[in-house]
Amino acid sequence: MGDNKQSPDDYERRRRLFLDEWETGVTSLDEEGRSLNSGAIKFAISGLRSLFLLNGGGVVVLPAYVVLFKVSVDKISQDLVVAALAFVVGLVLAAVANITAYFTMVQQVENTWYRREKAAHELEKAYWGSGVTQKSSTNERDQIDFPRVIKRTAVVSEALRWAAIALAIASLGAFLVGIYFIWSAFITSLGLKIL
Repeated sequence: MGDNKQSPDDYERRRRLFLDEWETGVTSLDEEGRSLNSGAIKFAISGLRSLFLLNGGGVVVLPAYVVLFKVSVDKISQDLVVAALAFVVGLVLAAVANITAYFTMVQQVENTWYRREKAAHELEKAYWGSGVTQKSSTNERDQIDFPRVIKRTAVVSEALRWAAIALAIASLGAFLVGIYFIWSAFITSLGLKIL
């Protein structure tokens, strides 16, 4: 109890107000943090699945194509090698994109945690003063430069997000390059020429 001269009614009213504001100012950020963490996991799983299926499927198609169409590998070996390399590069880019996307979400969770701690700190100070109790986390929170860490985590998250998007686009690009060279091999195996 920050002030020893409070009546029990005044203390109880203050406590109720504190808990109401805690519910709207801190609990909502706790829920947002949990939701972002869950989103990070779901995003990483679905992204890995999609990009890996595209590029991995491309790698699997290459030997199946040669066997299915009974083509001479001598004529199209260069196109097949380039296609295989493009798909492998696409797989690597997909993995890095999804790891980057995961760390984007981790930074967003950290940002939410710092915003939550700032809100909790401000509420505790507003209702109970700076010296709530010896065990209070308010004293630890006094040491945190909230505006700086909130801005830092937001900036890092945004940079990682754009990096993940660029890597995902590059992975898709590698897939398209692989498809082009498979098409080129197919046309060459038919004795036609690509313009």
